[in-house]
Amino acid sequence: GVSAKYRKLIEVSIHNALGLLYGQWSEFPKSVRQLEAALALAREAGGPDHNLTLFSAMNLGSLYDTLGQRDQAEPLLVEAVQGFTRTRATAGDNAVRDAKLNLAVHRIR
Repeated sequence: GVSAKYRKLIEVSIHNALGLLYGQWSEFPKSVRQLEAALALAREAGGPDHNLTLFSAMNLGSLYDTLGQRDQAEPLLVEAVQGFTRTRATAGDNAVRDAKLNLAVHRIR
């Protein structure tokens, strides 16, 4: 069967997808709930340097930035940049670039 950890990581992907979709539809409270759930589950199941944890942090940080919640956005975006930089071998250069871009956009708003 499928391990509990793997099931949780699948849930993370679903929460991220729903959170991003709700964000596209401007249903921001629903988007926040989904992305917060994704990040909590990712940290629990994958740990701090798992790609899904870092993507979840970046997604939630970007949403907080969009909503003007700058104090909540900054640490998540920094976490994503630092994590993707540490895990470049598994995350890839595009993940590092995207995380840095999101943080830069946040800092110039």
